[in-house]
Amino acid sequence: MDSQLLLDGMLPPLKEFDRGIKANKYLKDQEKINLYQIFCDCMNRGEAYNVKAALTDIAISYGKYFKRGKTLPFLLRQVIFCLTVHCLKYNKMNQKQVIEYLKKNRVTISHNFISRAKIKPTDYWKAYECEIPDPPVEYMGQKKGELGAAIRNLVYQAREYNTFIDLFGGSGAATASVMHLKDKQYIYNEVNPRVYSLFCYLAKDYKSLLEGIKVLQDYICLSENYPKKNNIFEEAQVWIDGRIDDKYYELDRELVREGTRQGCCVVCLYYFTHYTLEPLEQAVSEVFRRHFSHLGNVDVVSALSKIRDFGNIMKFTGRFYDNLMKAFHEAIADTQCKNTNCFALIDKDETSNLYYVDPPYVATSEYDEDGYGRFTTDDMVQLIEELKKIKGKFIYSCRAVDTPDGGLKKINSNKKRKEIKRANGKIREFVFDVFNKKRQSDIYVLAIENFTTKDKKQEKTLAQRIKNCEVVELMITNYEIHSFMDIRYPRTMFRVYGLDAFLDIWNKNALV
Repeated sequence: MDSQLLLDGMLPPLKEFDRGIKANKYLKDQEKINLYQIFCDCMNRGEAYNVKAALTDIAISYGKYFKRGKTLPFLLRQVIFCLTVHCLKYNKMNQKQVIEYLKKNRVTISHNFISRAKIKPTDYWKAYECEIPDPPVEYMGQKKGELGAAIRNLVYQAREYNTFIDLFGGSGAATASVMHLKDKQYIYNEVNPRVYSLFCYLAKDYKSLLEGIKVLQDYICLSENYPKKNNIFEEAQVWIDGRIDDKYYELDRELVREGTRQGCCVVCLYYFTHYTLEPLEQAVSEVFRRHFSHLGNVDVVSALSKIRDFGNIMKFTGRFYDNLMKAFHEAIADTQCKNTNCFALIDKDETSNLYYVDPPYVATSEYDEDGYGRFTTDDMVQLIEELKKIKGKFIYSCRAVDTPDGGLKKINSNKKRKEIKRANGKIREFVFDVFNKKRQSDIYVLAIENFTTKDKKQEKTLAQRIKNCEVVELMITNYEIHSFMDIRYPRTMFRVYGLDAFLDIWNKNALV
């Protein structure tokens, strides 16, 4: 892995460090190699690493760079920052003791040396001291894995904020990705009442949710009486009879009549689809519906198709959600839950807000599930214009280009090429052009690129990926960010571009 990018993930090369970054040129090649080796040994050996010996080595070998009046090379600052994080992680020394230990070795530095630019080793350690929990329910496009790691790092690079607001909360994966600190507030917002209810129970009363799921699992196994309406089976049969293709649903009618487990699931699907539900029932129904959804899309036809597969039912009734939901609850327990329009939460004059914005991807997804939350391209334009005016900070998620399954090779007809061109044109018109128009501050673009083993042997450029219609997730910010790597995702690159540089690459390579 790239040691420099890993170090940049800990202490980004911000503009405040410009003199030190330029002073890196004073380091000899062997001195740079030795510093990178200290960093690698620290990362690889864990608690067994002798950090005091490393600090002594730095004091002896690099003492000349600490002399008054000299600009300290930034790489030295980054390595000491890393060693301080290591001490905090394994409870060896705190920041003050690291400084005192260097002082004993005739190297005098201040606390500001380690914590300059309002980025502290304690902040990094707190941000990364626990794993990002897996969401207990699958949603299309949810920000987990390397996307969750990107959010966590960008929130860390934001440095100062008081309130983190997830405007399009969905599964809550983004909110759970961020390390929750006691001196900050966290707000989750979701317009779909089912999804909102699920998150509320995960955040505040996950044990009741577990009990509700257990009741549903027992009912499907024919040991409980849920739903309790006496005529629910008859109504479900009428519902199935009214579907478009009677022959296609003949099996479902038979399953309901016989009272099989598949039939019980069909009845539950009917109940959850047609009845007014209490908040707990909404939350339980969301878990049920998502289990029988296809790639995160809730659709009655595809749900019935998965219900016919007895194996899917056995997976649901036999699944233990306890540990999964407990871990997720612990990550988001202090979160405030909102169920409102995204625009209602945007405060243009508040300087301490950090907004995470993951709206429906233009031209690549629908956002009218169950009739909730219709979000148009006009709404997208308004949203971006509002974000450009805020005095706080934002992280905006989108995708670089439309990405058909199989990439460019699968675009084998003129009709398909026209569809891709139309989709990419919408992405440019309703996202990139809006960000670029009359912007009053710098805009940064983080490109998240995944590699297979084969890719790593011949690394592709962003231009090649855009040209090939491959998946490149983007996160756009209105504050300074820098490229980095995450040791947990060695096959992912997190590269940062200025908006002008990114648009130049996009305009020359996107299929439009």
